[in-house]
Amino acid sequence: MEVKKAAMAGTLESSDAQVTVEPGNGTVELSIES
Repeated sequence: MEVKKAAMAGTLESSDAQVTVEPGNGTVELSIES
């Protein structure tokens, strides 16, 4: 799968998770904040 542009899903209003994807250089970076 190729990510062509940045996108966001989810909501922080109800303390749920928010996920953002954006094009990269072939690596996967995961950041979790609480």
